[in-house]
Amino acid sequence: MTQNTSPVRPKPITFIIGGLPCLSTSFEHDTP
Repeated sequence: MTQNTSPVRPKPITFIIGGLPCLSTSFEHDTP
């Protein structure tokens, strides 16, 4: 995957693969 090139791209992809747990992590990471 291109996690090194696009840090924002894998975010939604991981959310779809992981599901709810990943969504929570993505949100927490996005919020300061």
